[in-house]
Amino acid sequence: MAIQVYGLINNDSEDKDAKQEKEDFDSKVLTLFENIQQKIVKALNPGAIVDKATPEDYEKNPIEDYEAFRLGIVSGVDFLAKQLNAALDVPKKIVKKTNKTFTKALNDIGAKLVGLE
Repeated sequence: MAIQVYGLINNDSEDKDAKQEKEDFDSKVLTLFENIQQKIVKALNPGAIVDKATPEDYEKNPIEDYEAFRLGIVSGVDFLAKQLNAALDVPKKIVKKTNKTFTKALNDIGAKLVGLE
């Protein structure tokens, strides 16, 4: 009695009557989309981004070229902001000064009415 290993040494299968697997409709649709995608990729052949990079792209920071311009803009905006804040502080100071004067006048009148002075 000889032992036979099917599929490795001897290709004669005992399961010739076994039902073969078939591709379902969903799988056929996905295979169709995959084939279309592969054809598009082959047709367009997009190159890798890394291959297109030059040493200048990663060695130099382009912002450094505009550093003086950027600092000028920042300084200008800072100056305008300080001027605007100073202009808005003037009415506050006037109101505080007027309020203190008015309060002092009312205190003096109250003190005379009560007889403290």
